[in-house]
Amino acid sequence: MDQTNPLEIKRLDSIDRLWVREFITTDWGSPEIVVHGAVYFPENLEGCKALIEGAIAGLITWSISGSSCEIVTLNSTRQGSGIGTALLQAVENTAKENSCASCWLVTTNDNRTAIRFYRKRGYRITAIDRGAVDAARRIKPAIPLAGEDGEPIHDEITLSKRL
Repeated sequence: MDQTNPLEIKRLDSIDRLWVREFITTDWGSPEIVVHGAVYFPENLEGCKALIEGAIAGLITWSISGSSCEIVTLNSTRQGSGIGTALLQAVENTAKENSCASCWLVTTNDNRTAIRFYRKRGYRITAIDRGAVDAARRIKPAIPLAGEDGEPIHDEITLSKRL
């Protein structure tokens, strides 16, 4: 991030719920996220927003349960500019503050960019759930059958990092 566009990371609060819903709906095709058989509404989750000169540049949401923190969504409007890394660091710091031993997330088999992003930041593939996305489509039919490069989407890949 260059010095002319300082990046700010701020926690979400109740006044952010509507824009989070709209942001997720635009980027994910609907307001709900279906992953590992669970349905999440990110506007109801803990999260942080990234701002550049007051404009939304990214969003991360998570759910803490016991000693682990699940990252539910991570979006950056400017890939390769450090926004995703800054948001990820914010959630990892929050997880540590809440005595979490690990952070984890699920992505799909076609999302090589996300897999590469997380692995470069210390996350490891810890599970592959074959056919999980096919099952999720029964809950959320809007999930595409193929990724942007045409690769069929069928499986969920879990990545985890010890904190």
